[in-house]
Amino acid sequence: MDELISIIINCHNGEKFLKKCLNSIIQQTYKNWEVIFWDNCSTDRSENIYNDFNDKRFKYFKSNNLTNLSTARNLAIKESNGRYVCFLDTDDFWEPTKLNQQLKIIKKEQFALVYSNFLFKNFKNNKVKLAEKSINNLNVINNFLKKYPVSISSVMFDKKLISDIYFDENYHCIGDFDFVMRTILKHNIFGIQQPLITVLIHDNNETQKKFKLYTLELIKWYKKTKNKFLNFENIKIFRSNIYYEMSKLCLKEKKYRSFSYLFKKMSLSKKMKIIIIFFSKKLSLSNV
Repeated sequence: MDELISIIINCHNGEKFLKKCLNSIIQQTYKNWEVIFWDNCSTDRSENIYNDFNDKRFKYFKSNNLTNLSTARNLAIKESNGRYVCFLDTDDFWEPTKLNQQLKIIKKEQFALVYSNFLFKNFKNNKVKLAEKSINNLNVINNFLKKYPVSISSVMFDKKLISDIYFDENYHCIGDFDFVMRTILKHNIFGIQQPLITVLIHDNNETQKKFKLYTLELIKWYKKTKNKFLNFENIKIFRSNIYYEMSKLCLKEKKYRSFSYLFKKMSLSKKMKIIIIFFSKKLSLSNV
C-alpha cells in the first residue's frame, strides 16, 4: 500500500490565495494523502473556502486561541497520521508531481528530509524568478550558512527519523529555519534541483509584515546556537548576513549610529547592497 503523506496547512486569515493553494493539492499525481488544516483563529473567509473542498482527505482543526506559527505547526503535526509530513503555506502552491518525486527519493535513500528548489512569483507584476541556480547536496551545513535555500512549503520529512525534532515555540518567524538547521546537524537531507513549488511575494508576507521580529529572532538564534556551527567556515558569512538584516532594521527605524557600527562589520557585497538600499530610500523621499 502507498505511504500516507500528511500535509500541514497552518492558516490565519489566508483567504486571498487559499483556493489556489488547496487546488494544487487536489491536482497532485500522488493521491494517498491527508490535509491537516489548522485554522489559527482566522476571522476571514478561510473556513468557508476550506468547506468548498468536499474531500474526506481534508481534516479541519480550529485552534482554541491564536498562537505563534511554531506552536501551530507542532499542534498540527500531532494530529497527523502519515509517516511523511509536508507543509504548504496558504500563499504558496505546488507542481502536480511534488509529492510523487519527493516520496520516491525519501523512501529509496532514507533521507530524513527532502526539499526542492522553488520559484518566486511577484504578485504585483507576475514576474517569476528561480530561487537557486544550483542545489548543492555536498557540504550542506556550510552551504546553508552561506545562503539558506529552503522554503518550508518545499519540505517533506520522515516523522520516524526526526521524531526528536519539533518546532521551537520561542520562534514565530524563523521556526522553520531553526527546524531545518537543527535537522542537518543530526540527519542526512537532500535537495531537488527542479522547482516543485511557487512562493508568492506580496505585501502581506509574514516576514515582511514582521521584519523587526524576524531580525530579533535571527539574532537570538545566532547567540543561542552559534557554538554548534563554529567549526564551519561559513559561520562568518552567516554572521555578516545577520549584520546586514540588522542594518536594514536600523535604517527603517532611523538608528543611524547603530547602523554605522554594523556597517563596518559587514562583508563587501553586503555593504554594497545596503548602500543601494540607503540611497534608494533617500531618492524616494526626495521625490515625494
